[in-house]
Formats: sequence, structure tokens, C-alpha cells
Amino acid sequence: MTQTTVRYTSAAEIDIDGAFSYLVQHNPTAAKKWLDALDKRIAQLRIFPLMGALVDPALLRSTLGELRYLPFDNYIIFYFVLENEVLINNVLHTKRDLQALFALYHILPYEEPR
Repeated sequence: MTQTTVRYTSAAEIDIDGAFSYLVQHNPTAAKKWLDALDKRIAQLRIFPLMGALVDPALLRSTLGELRYLPFDNYIIFYFVLENEVLINNVLHTKRDLQALFALYHILPYEEPR
């Protein structure tokens, strides 16, 4: 079974850093567990990149292809499946107004990954 590479956009890194920073202020032990669990969830995408559901194409357009999402705890991992890699685009809390984000950007913020 071939494993794909996982990369993160800077937006995804900011999302993860922000969530971790918030959690660590309230409960450092839980924050570490959350980060470890997130890493494990994303690692599943290395083996099963198509496991997430497709975001409705009517909600956004992308030149990268179809955006997928995968629930994790109280967050949603948004990602693209490219040729031999998974590109994590955002990791957003479910309490965020995702419809408003889609309407505002008509696509989630995207930058070329580092």
C-alpha cells in the first residue's frame, strides 16, 4: 500500500497553532493530547487520502481540485488530494461560521505550501 505525503499550507499551520495555543492556556495536558490525536488523524490520510467527504462544489471553487473534509474532535480538517500528496488547507473549529467563510472567500484561503 502506497503512502502519500502530507503537507500543510501556512493557513493550516496558523489554524493548528491557534487552536493549540488556546487549548494550552486552559489545559496543557489536554492540548498535548489534542495535538497528538490530530497528528494521528491526519496520518490516516497518508494511507486513505479519499476517506474524507467532498465539500459541495457549489460552496466554493478551487483550481486545485476537489476540497475534502474530515471531522476531528470539534474541528474539521479541510484538505486537497493532489497527485501523490494530501495538502492540509485548513483546520477549523466547528463553531466557526463555515458558510460565511465560504461566502467571504468563495474558497478557503490558499497559499503555496512551504
